[in-house]
Amino acid sequence: MSKTRFLTFCLLLLVLASFLFEFWPLAVIGLAALGFVGRGFLAPLLGLLLDLAYGAPVGLVTYLFFPYTLLGLLTLGIRYSFGRYLLERASRDTL
Repeated sequence: MSKTRFLTFCLLLLVLASFLFEFWPLAVIGLAALGFVGRGFLAPLLGLLLDLAYGAPVGLVTYLFFPYTLLGLLTLGIRYSFGRYLLERASRDTL
């Protein structure tokens, strides 16, 4: 088993444990980390599942209708935009 698969599996377990123990900061940490790991496309999908499971948010995040999905998309977008920047920078420096 490769390291990224093992890390992805551990992060999925962290997010699922946060749902079982009803401790939402673990879900936020797990989704953010999952967005930056090799298989980042799982973060928005798992975020959507968490949003459906937890229901409508209350408090300050009421206007963010799907906060976990938005977090997954945000981390995925950051990962790909910075990845492109770092690849461009590395290719210029090596030439």
